[in-house]
Amino acid sequence: MYCGCGAHTVALGRSGLISQILAIELDPRLVRSCEKNISLNGLQNLIQVYRGDAGRWSKEESRRRRRNQQRSRAFVETAHSDSRMRNTNNDDDNGSCNYDILLVDPPRQGLDEEVCRMAMMTMSDGDENNDDDSKVHGTSSGQNNNNNSSHGSGGCFQNILYVSCGHQALLRDLERLSPVYEVVNCAQMDLFPRTDSIETLVHLRKRTTTFT
Repeated sequence: MYCGCGAHTVALGRSGLISQILAIELDPRLVRSCEKNISLNGLQNLIQVYRGDAGRWSKEESRRRRRNQQRSRAFVETAHSDSRMRNTNNDDDNGSCNYDILLVDPPRQGLDEEVCRMAMMTMSDGDENNDDDSKVHGTSSGQNNNNNSSHGSGGCFQNILYVSCGHQALLRDLERLSPVYEVVNCAQMDLFPRTDSIETLVHLRKRTTTFT
């Protein structure tokens, strides 16, 4: 997300390590530059570019996954109650995520809240209209423990790579994601010599145990 002109996108595409990439960018000028860079590197079959707001896309993606989860649960319940359905294949994706890695390079204000919500979705997040901020931020300490237990087995991605130029926003977003994702590694890069700008790269991985 926030792919810009495709610097990270093209590098990942050329690495040979990724089988499919969806690049999301709002600025139409950057979208055109990204598409041109993809074409120049012959990666059109590997990378799809989506022009739009990352927060809005995340909200729509969350709704799509909830619908798939609900259809999957309805199918399982029907299959258990009717033996004639037990050998029927389900064509839906069972609410599973289409992508294993989320790479974000947001502006200084950090991630849209809907991006965090989407990344932290669990199979129990079935209410499409539930906008309870406790799913991202938590509320009282007692409620935090309950939410963390719920999120401990959730999460849409196995790994998140966060490229940050806004340190306060990065700290805020890491706290938001911490019930589901843990920091594996962190590096700082001086991409703009003789300035006070430092880029921070953080690797987060989905937790394997419940976080309390």
